Amino acid sequence: MGATPRTATLVAFRDDELAAWLPVSLAEYVEGRMGAGETREVATRIATEQRAQVFPGGVPAPGHHLFSVVVDGERVGMVWLGPTADHDDVGRYLFNVEIDADKRGRGYGRAAMRAAEAWAVTQGATRLSLNVWGGNDVARSLYDSLGYVVAATHMYRDL
Repeated sequence: MGATPRTATLVAFRDDELAAWLPVSLAEYVEGRMGAGETREVATRIATEQRAQVFPGGVPAPGHHLFSVVVDGERVGMVWLGPTADHDDVGRYLFNVEIDADKRGRGYGRAAMRAAEAWAVTQGATRLSLNVWGGNDVARSLYDSLGYVVAATHMYRDL
């Protein structure tokens, strides 16, 4: 039987939440890049450079929004939304959606995605894009079930 349908609300990150999230998120991003085939040195350099552009001085660049995902008054995860890479007028980009480990498998991810989509629409978006790391079958299954379409597949093979 499936998870109970949920409705989520997005609540803007407080300064202390952002400060706590930034280093953890950077470390997770480096690990994700390494899992995609980069060396630790390359992954760390690229991730650090990108974060400096998107969070100059430790604050989100214009157009970037970080939210706590709240369901029934309880924080269950987070969402980071921002402009697309080409800054088009119709799209927004989902940089990160993460449900707290002890809350997974209960429909919160689906609720977070629906809330993110609804927020993007309020910002004038007609498309929400995202990237999913290879091997993240749980997330891929969620995105497939929500109607997301694969736009590209990046592959590699170590030799």
